[in-house]
Amino acid sequence: MTPDPDPRDSRLHAGLLGIALILGTLALLVDSSEHSEEDLESRASAIDLAQWLHDRQPGLRVVDLRSEAEYQEYHLPQAKRFTTEEFLASPDSMGSSLIVVYGSGDGLAAVTAGKAHEAGYDQVYFLADGVGEWMAEVLRPILDTSGTLEQRAEVERVAALSRYFGGRPRFGKLTDDSAAVPLARPRRGCGI
Repeated sequence: MTPDPDPRDSRLHAGLLGIALILGTLALLVDSSEHSEEDLESRASAIDLAQWLHDRQPGLRVVDLRSEAEYQEYHLPQAKRFTTEEFLASPDSMGSSLIVVYGSGDGLAAVTAGKAHEAGYDQVYFLADGVGEWMAEVLRPILDTSGTLEQRAEVERVAALSRYFGGRPRFGKLTDDSAAVPLARPRRGCGI
């Protein structure tokens, strides 16, 4: 016959489990804060990448970190698929290139860019929101046309980049909640 468990043991285990969870959470926060400033410096926007691709930036490499199936379904222009391990193990093949890594927007690209910097890569950037950022900012941007002359010039630059990559920019006026309200466009054709 086994003795009845002491209720103090289960409280002790629960307390230890709670402490372990707190310490684990703190470790994650400390680890992520080590790279936060570096991450901000190595973040590229989808518009930055679009401009580099458009300008045929010498040595530009675009690295897709998603699964093979996701890559086959859609990938950014000039992207080559690598796993994080393959990418980090091949610094010689990348040379001193300008590299942009992206994923699904789950943070993998930021972590990979940080590890790449630690491994000696010089110019590694990441798209924080991955393919979703490319879709939203390059292929289907909503552009606010109500700004200053300088801001409208930037809107036209982004619209031209969008069209270059087959995108369909939409024009509108941003509301207070940062959602753009598309402006009415005159219809072509019969004039009705």
